[in-house]
Amino acid sequence: MLNISSQPNQLPDHLRKFQKDPNEVMPGTHRNFRRGLLIVFVIFLIFCFMPWIQNVQAEGKVTTLLPQDRPQQINTLIDAQLVSWRVREGQHVQRGDTLAELAEINPDFLDPQVVERTAAQADAKENSAEFYLNKSFALAELASNLRDQMAFTLRQVDGKEQQTLAKINTQEAAIENARQQLIIAERQLARTDSLYQTGNKSRADVEEKRRKQQSEFAKLTYEQNKMIDLQNELNIVRLGRDEKVSDFRTKINKAESDRFSALSDYQAALSSQQKLEVQTEGLTRRSSFYHIIAPQSGIVSEILFRGLGETVESGDALLTIVPDQAAMAIEMFVKPVDLPLMRLGQEVRLEFDGWPAIVFSGWPGASLGIFSGLVVGIDNTTNSKGEYRIMVAPREDQPWPDAIRPGGGARGIAMLDTVPLWYEIWRQLNGFPPEFYQGEEEEDTANETTEEASLEPTSVR
Repeated sequence: MLNISSQPNQLPDHLRKFQKDPNEVMPGTHRNFRRGLLIVFVIFLIFCFMPWIQNVQAEGKVTTLLPQDRPQQINTLIDAQLVSWRVREGQHVQRGDTLAELAEINPDFLDPQVVERTAAQADAKENSAEFYLNKSFALAELASNLRDQMAFTLRQVDGKEQQTLAKINTQEAAIENARQQLIIAERQLARTDSLYQTGNKSRADVEEKRRKQQSEFAKLTYEQNKMIDLQNELNIVRLGRDEKVSDFRTKINKAESDRFSALSDYQAALSSQQKLEVQTEGLTRRSSFYHIIAPQSGIVSEILFRGLGETVESGDALLTIVPDQAAMAIEMFVKPVDLPLMRLGQEVRLEFDGWPAIVFSGWPGASLGIFSGLVVGIDNTTNSKGEYRIMVAPREDQPWPDAIRPGGGARGIAMLDTVPLWYEIWRQLNGFPPEFYQGEEEEDTANETTEEASLEPTSVR
């Protein structure tokens, strides 16, 4: 209630001790507190206007940039029995060193001379193929000789045919001569007989002309019969020619058929020889699988099969080798909302597990124990957690610690735009995305930085 009385306000005696003296000043503790709050507020205001580098943070792990530099399992290529180990876990091996020794268990390859015997079979097949090839050559030569003989025989037959045709032509002239002589003899007989009827010729003259006419008729018949014999001879020559051609063709076809059969046997023997040679080469290479060889230099990290005499199957992993002198890289996993902010050649600050560091994500210059890298690969698909993988490689001018190993943890901070601190706080409170604007000059700088990286950046598929 209001105190409107002119009388001074009087407090009870038991409350008067709590009343403040109006002439008393503020205690020193209160003044220092207020001064401290004012200083903190001023410092806060100053900090709010300081530049802050926006960033995208993501967890990751240490890996290798090249696939062959990652830990690899050494597998067996055949079913075998483990005979002996030549290495131990933690041992450093060179490329080509023997890691383990195996023994054959397949019954088809237990013969110690299986390679030599298979090679001998291949040689036998090679000789057989050569015999068949020579046989085909001989049959081809035989067919060629038969063709030559047939051509020679046909030339003889043609010559005989031409000779017979010449005789036929001669005989035709002889027949024509005999026919003319017969006609003359018949005319003479008729004229003599007419004179005999008139009494100018004797009967003896008529008989003489009749004998001559009969003689000429006999000559014409003889010549005609001879023509028939020559025609029969010509037909026999021509039939003999066809018979000889058919006989030679039969022999030539048989020789060609035998030659093709020999060639077929040659191809079959050659195919068998090649199969045996392939089998011999496979057996020779199989013998090299009895010794497990280190494909590259590294450290034996884990031996999966322990006891001697264990049976291993084709494709079983025997041990694991971690290659040395690997090109290290970091695989970071970012959320899809942050993927558009990432680009090839972008700088990423890194903090490794087990490596002491003091990190100010917005002030990388004030951080200690962090390292720099460049983005060299961006996956196009997400993993099972719906995150994109980013590959980061070291810079040539800022090497990473030698103590890091594949599998170790890391945290990456990708640098973005520079904004005032108050804006970053306001953005974080409102959930707005970071500022990411890149001009042409910055793009050229980023491209130059990418080209100067130790490894050429490529998109990881």
